[in-house]
Amino acid sequence: MMKTATVGSLIATLACGSASAEIMPTMDGVFSFGISTGSIESAGEGSADSLDIWRGDVSADMALRFNTSISMGFEFSHNQTTISFDEGEGPSDSFEQDATRWAIKPRYDLNDMFHIGAYYQNTSFIGSLDSVGVSGGYDAGRFAIAGYAGQTELDSFLFFGPSDGIKAKNVGVSALGRPVEGLEIFGHYSLAKIETDAESEGPFESDDEIKLAAVGVDYSFGNGWNVYGATTSTEGSFLGDERLRQSTLGAGFDLANLGGGLPGTMYVDWTRTSFDAFDEKIDAFGVNWTVGFGGADAKPQNCTVRNARGMNPAAFSALIECVPGQFGSPT
Repeated sequence: MMKTATVGSLIATLACGSASAEIMPTMDGVFSFGISTGSIESAGEGSADSLDIWRGDVSADMALRFNTSISMGFEFSHNQTTISFDEGEGPSDSFEQDATRWAIKPRYDLNDMFHIGAYYQNTSFIGSLDSVGVSGGYDAGRFAIAGYAGQTELDSFLFFGPSDGIKAKNVGVSALGRPVEGLEIFGHYSLAKIETDAESEGPFESDDEIKLAAVGVDYSFGNGWNVYGATTSTEGSFLGDERLRQSTLGAGFDLANLGGGLPGTMYVDWTRTSFDAFDEKIDAFGVNWTVGFGGADAKPQNCTVRNARGMNPAAFSALIECVPGQFGSPT
C-alpha cells in the first residue's frame, strides 16, 4: 500500500486558502479531440502481412484558480484504439484497446517565479497505474525548470503477466526555454526504478529501470500558424533493453483567423514509432482540434509533444498513454 499521508497532507494544505482571503475562483484550460491512423506492412515472419491502426482521443487540461497563489489542476485523457490484422489469406481480424488517464495537481505559487505542488494520477488500460508525488518549479520568463518525485503502484495484468506487488520510484525534470518571441524549446527526462515483492510475478525485477528522455520545439509565426516537433526515447529491461522511439512533426492553424467566429486551433501531424528489436516502423497521421477557454492558449496535444513538455510525471504512465493499443503511435 502506498504511503500517501505526507502527500495527502500537502494536497489538503494547498487546496485550502487563507480564511481571510477573498476567494474569487476562476477556471481556464483546453479541450482537445483527435483522430489518427497508421499502418505496418509485412510485419515480420509469422505475423500479419499488414496491420492498420485507428485511434480516437479526447482530453482536457484545466486549472481552477482560487486566487493568485493557489490553484487546482485537473487533467483527463481517453483514447480508443482499433487494430486490424490482415494475414493475406482468409478473413482479417481486429481488436480494440482503450486507455484512460486522470490527474489532480494542486499548486501553490510562492511568488512570481517559484511554485510547489503535488499530484495524484491514475492510468488504466489492461491494468492500472496509481502515481502520487510532489513537484516544484522555477519560471523566470525566458527560462523555466521543474521537477517531481513520487511513486507508482502497478496493479492487475500488465503486458506479459501479473504485476501485483510492483512499485516504481519516480523522479523527473523538465526545462523550457523561450529564446525569442514565439519560440519554445523544451525537454523532459524521467526515471522509474522498480521495486518488487518476493511473491510478485511478471516481467520486472527489483532495480529494473525505465528511462524516458524527450526534447521538442514549438514556433508560432504570429499569423495564426505554428509548427512543432518532438522526439522521445524510452528504454527498460521489460523492453529487452531495446529503445522505443517516437518522433512527431506537425503544424497548427488558429481558426479565428478565418473569420466567422470559429473557435480553437486545428493541428495536423505525423508521428513515427520504431522499436529497436524490429525493422518495421509505424507511421501515423493525425488531426486534432483544440479549444482554449478562460484565456488559456491552445497547445499541440500530441502525446509525444506532451511527454517532451513533462506533463505526465511517471515514465511508465507516459509510455502507456502514448502508444496505440499500448504499442504504437497516436496523436
